[in-house]
Amino acid sequence: MNKMLTTRNIALMSMFIAMEALLSKIESMWFVMPQGGTISISIVAVLLASYILGLKSGVIVGIGSSILQFILGDVVWYGIYSYLFDYVFGMLACGCAVWWRSGRINWRGNNYFIFTGVIMASVIKFLGHFLAGWLLFAEYATGPVIKYSIVYNGTYMLPTLILSYIVFSIVYPTLKRFRRQ
Repeated sequence: MNKMLTTRNIALMSMFIAMEALLSKIESMWFVMPQGGTISISIVAVLLASYILGLKSGVIVGIGSSILQFILGDVVWYGIYSYLFDYVFGMLACGCAVWWRSGRINWRGNNYFIFTGVIMASVIKFLGHFLAGWLLFAEYATGPVIKYSIVYNGTYMLPTLILSYIVFSIVYPTLKRFRRQ
């Protein structure tokens, strides 16, 4: 039998999708940018799925989360390309977080553990938002569209990266015992 489709993994994938949806609903109550975008920790659920269950399950959780956001009406709809760049591409990047190796670095005599996948997934998610802004939101730009998209999306993606990294660093060590066996 396929190891990814065990009852345990299906239950965990469902749990991570539900966790992302719940956190996304809560986040939409605080800081939302005018054309969409919010400081978000909901991506931590998808990042955890990737690190705990592996690449394939992480991708399923990422895509499942973006589909559930659409079904629940949490998508700021500006057309199919906006949905694909802002939601599917971004969550897919988070689902692939385990792809980038994490490891220890020695800096000034101290050993630090770096979750490279969390950083790379956030950067790629930012690139999806940047592309959507550059290609679809030119009419909102008060200057060069590329600069507008970088500043607009960076306004919420940089805090998202920092918050998500902190939350992930606290939660993952506790949950890693559920890692795929």
